[in-house]
Amino acid sequence: MDNNFLEQFDFIYQIYEKRVKALGAIPSVLGFSKYLGHKNDGKPKQWKKGQRPSTNDCAVLHEKFGLRVQWLTTGKGEPYEARPKESLGPPTMRRTGEYSPVEYVRGPHIAEVPVWGIAEAGRMGVEIFELAPSRFIPILQRYYREKLIAFEVEGRSMEPTIRHGSVIGVVPFDGTFDSGAMYLVKRPHFGLLVKRVYMGKNMLILKSDNPEHPPLELPYEGYEQDTVVLGRVIWIWQDA
Repeated sequence: MDNNFLEQFDFIYQIYEKRVKALGAIPSVLGFSKYLGHKNDGKPKQWKKGQRPSTNDCAVLHEKFGLRVQWLTTGKGEPYEARPKESLGPPTMRRTGEYSPVEYVRGPHIAEVPVWGIAEAGRMGVEIFELAPSRFIPILQRYYREKLIAFEVEGRSMEPTIRHGSVIGVVPFDGTFDSGAMYLVKRPHFGLLVKRVYMGKNMLILKSDNPEHPPLELPYEGYEQDTVVLGRVIWIWQDA
């Protein structure tokens, strides 16, 4: 067994740095430690000097970063599992316009963004970055925007456009509606909803793409009291 963990720690810490910078925050060894659930930075400081983590700590690193347990515990082999040969291919993404093309997420210009689950996002208020993301996904660099937040979609109300389990990229609401565009909306008793927003004569209309889900009509007067439009959906990401 290779007992020197120094190079492996540098590899893992670089992944952590990339993720934290994607959130607009400043990486630190203490922050890295807290990300792993530790109260102080004692263990990572020892790993940085070459000490190999315990079996339990390797299990946490595997969970957080998707690294192979054998690589973490022995230093042998590759850090990640090889992609199965029978895999259907790389993930895809597209913008939300009706005729926007589907693109494969591959090539040299890739960014990594954090993803929150809709259930977690329902608690977010404006403190979304206080919550730990459920995972990170690769996206094409040209799809990245400042203040972009990605959410995993639950349910089938927006099928076939957005499948259950897809990820949407959302930018903050700028105060103006583009009728028919998709928005992330927070409603009492419903939580977070992804809907198309239409401008009616005297009301906003929230529509699903799935015809089995009826539209929700909100009178202009007073809708802001119980409805919060959080942002506009600008792209859809789907795994192979």
